[in-house]
Amino acid sequence: NIAMTLNNLGLAYQTQNAYPRSLDALREALQRYRQLAERNPEVFLPDVAEGLLNMAVTFQTMGSYDPCIASYSEAFTLYQKLAQKNPEAYIQFLQASLAGLNAIWGALNRLDLSIPFHEKNVQTYRKLNAEAPMIYGPYLAYALLNIAVIYQDQNNFEKCQAANEEAITMYRGLASHDPTTTLPLLSATLN
Repeated sequence: NIAMTLNNLGLAYQTQNAYPRSLDALREALQRYRQLAERNPEVFLPDVAEGLLNMAVTFQTMGSYDPCIASYSEAFTLYQKLAQKNPEAYIQFLQASLAGLNAIWGALNRLDLSIPFHEKNVQTYRKLNAEAPMIYGPYLAYALLNIAVIYQDQNNFEKCQAANEEAITMYRGLASHDPTTTLPLLSATLN
């Protein structure tokens, strides 16, 4: 598969700090994966998302924030869709996309721009939590804590308090089923 080879080549250039060559290879790989995904999205959409994440990391390393944000944003959107179908496989990449966006917006002192992504993240975990609360409850609580920090940073104390209180309620409920794992998280949240 030439797209996979190009992607691997782009990553190899990235490790050698040859960023323009890395981006050339990653762009071509992404273009090929997009074409393949048009015909067979079930198979190749994850590759499109991965290609976007790889490009975002390269742009971030280069300090090219606008294309970095665009790549992370599109990757986040794709991973959100993929995680709803197969959370075990894609949750970690959804989180990586959001963490990348937060790093960029934090560096630009514009965390307010991350709020819609955090809200979508909370929505995703709410849906997953409805299906499997013991698995996704901790993820939802953590997502609520993250958005609470952003709300606090933006002086939106009402939303901050609501998100924190919901996270605490969730951790308390989870602690009644799994105190060993959840009580330390509850304690840290209450501090």
